[in-house]
Order: sequence, then C-alpha cells, then structure tokens
Amino acid sequence: MVETADPSERSPDTVALMVADDEDRLLVFWHTKYRFWTVPLGKVEIGEGDIHAAKREAYEELGIISQNIELFDKIHKPANLDDYSDIMIALCRVTNYTGKVANLEPDKHGSLQFLNPSDIFNLHPLSYPTKVIAARLTETLFD
Repeated sequence: MVETADPSERSPDTVALMVADDEDRLLVFWHTKYRFWTVPLGKVEIGEGDIHAAKREAYEELGIISQNIELFDKIHKPANLDDYSDIMIALCRVTNYTGKVANLEPDKHGSLQFLNPSDIFNLHPLSYPTKVIAARLTETLFD
C-alpha cells in the first residue's frame, strides 16, 4: 500500500460486508476475539481489489456466493477511535447472493443475526464500521 497525505486516496485495507436478508435486515454477529458486534469484516490481500476481497470474505466467512457486490462507500478509521490500527475500510453491499448464510468461523464469530439497521444501535459495543453502516442505512435503506 502506498501512503498518501489524504486518507481518502488510500486503497482499502479492510472490507466490511453489508449482507441483507429478504426483509432488508442487516447481518451482524458477535466477534469473540475483539468482543464487539459487527458486520462481517476481512482484510484485503496484497494485489486484491476491494470487490474481489468482499466476494472472497463472503464465501470464506458466510458460505455465500455473491452474484453482485457494489462499493457503498469508503471510510477512514483513525487509530485513536479504539485500540486497533488506522485503516481504510471499503463498505461493500452484497445485493444478490446464492447459498444460505452460515457461520463458517464459529471460533471467531458468536451469534449471527439479521436486524433492522435501527435496532443495531441497541447492541453494545459496536465496531466502528457497523456504527457507520447502521447510521447511513437508517437514512438510506436498501433499495
């Protein structure tokens, strides 16, 4: 990754998956290692684009094959917001997929559930990308 003065010019380090069910509820789960509620997250590998990383993570973590993924937004999370590193996150909306969502990493992920975006704020604590996604979706729900 090439460092730039403007964080918005950085390539994403991480993808956050916005996976909805038929009722436009968003998938969240308890991350046992970091001890927060989150949407599925994954690292972007060297030489990999954000959409490809999102497709790979959807399959590896959830067992779904993404038919369509679109970049919803990119957000910068400075290190001072929590104990984790300074990262650029691609928020990727999974608009169509095949397969049934499953917890393929039970050692990392606890309870998986679909919630209305406004109900996500009742969970504590939330990962930074999950807070941003829930806030934006309460204004702009899935089409």
